[in-house]
Amino acid sequence: MSKIKSFFGILENAFSIPEHMTVNGSIDADTSGRIIGLVTGDVKASGKITINPEGIVRGNVYAGELLLYGKVFGSVFCTNKATLMNRSYIQGNVRSVSIETEEGAVIDGMIENNGSLIDQAPDPIPASSVEKEEPVQEKEEVSEPFVSASKSDDENPEHWF
Repeated sequence: MSKIKSFFGILENAFSIPEHMTVNGSIDADTSGRIIGLVTGDVKASGKITINPEGIVRGNVYAGELLLYGKVFGSVFCTNKATLMNRSYIQGNVRSVSIETEEGAVIDGMIENNGSLIDQAPDPIPASSVEKEEPVQEKEEVSEPFVSASKSDDENPEHWF
């Protein structure tokens, strides 16, 4: 039975919010899960969260990994990878170590790849260590005589091919 469950992407001990079900409140799970219905609240899971095309989360998503086909109205935080399939939608920011988006996915917010490293900007280079450039002297301009060209066959687009 567990081979059949893993073939269909259902993991043992994983939570599932079926279609036509609404959860009003946050979900905090130490496992993976699948959302096909509506969740109004934050979703936190240590494993992989899959949000099906019918699935909607109206809150932030915190996961090890996210596979998004549906919609998230909130920010997404992944410790591993966020995969956004075509027609998926996020209205919020995305922070993840790895982000993969298919054509057609929409992010209405900012993307931070490995946000912990982005927040730590490198120290500026001290001015004393930067080599000073010598000013470039401008050359005198020399005017050339005006040359008029007549229209030839090379300028006619019909003869280009």
